[in-house]
Amino acid sequence: MVFIGVGIGILFLAIIWVCVMGDDIRYPRSVYPKVKEKKIEPAFIPDENERRKEAKQFVKRLDELGYFKWTAPEDLRKVKAHIAKYYAEEQTFYTLSDENNASLDYRVYYLDPETIYHGGAKSEFLRLGRTLEKLGFVVDRIEQTLTEQNTYTLYMNDLEFDLIPSPYNSPDVDFVDFINVILQKELKVEERLYAIEGDYSYEVIFLDQKLYQFLRQSNLDEKSKPFLLKGY
Repeated sequence: MVFIGVGIGILFLAIIWVCVMGDDIRYPRSVYPKVKEKKIEPAFIPDENERRKEAKQFVKRLDELGYFKWTAPEDLRKVKAHIAKYYAEEQTFYTLSDENNASLDYRVYYLDPETIYHGGAKSEFLRLGRTLEKLGFVVDRIEQTLTEQNTYTLYMNDLEFDLIPSPYNSPDVDFVDFINVILQKELKVEERLYAIEGDYSYEVIFLDQKLYQFLRQSNLDEKSKPFLLKGY
């Protein structure tokens, strides 16, 4: 009986040892096959100097393509610096505006779908009119008629355009379409009005085809790249 008790005790201790030591008792580390550690290459993150160089080249190319042709000489330097700063820091396209939220380069505008939806197409058009004037468009007449369903007709000189505004937080296709009709059919210029996605609203930007393609193919964040709402 004594031998049986001792045997049981030894067996019990052996079981505890195995549980504690795990695989080390059955498979000594010395016999484990050696596995070559895979070297993990760190992701390439451009340093600050590289980003600044890229931003400088970005702004230089914009200048070569005529982006700043409407910018006043006294504003040119600070507008370029502003665009370069945001490109280098965030890879976004962010131009400089005055105290009235009008871009100093005469290209970028914030549009509020709610304003247009509630009968503000005329006032929104007049804000964009400063750029259309740069392109040779003169407003002799601008009127609008609004219905109870918040649809209306916009009269611009000899043009008449029906608008069905979007009440949602998305680009107002009809309004942008109306501007592009003027650019293409009345002024016969290369510029078109493109949209840029935003978090809570959106912006529109006047670009010709070369500038549009350059921004689309650049390293800008996707939300900062312009897109065409209709086939103009």
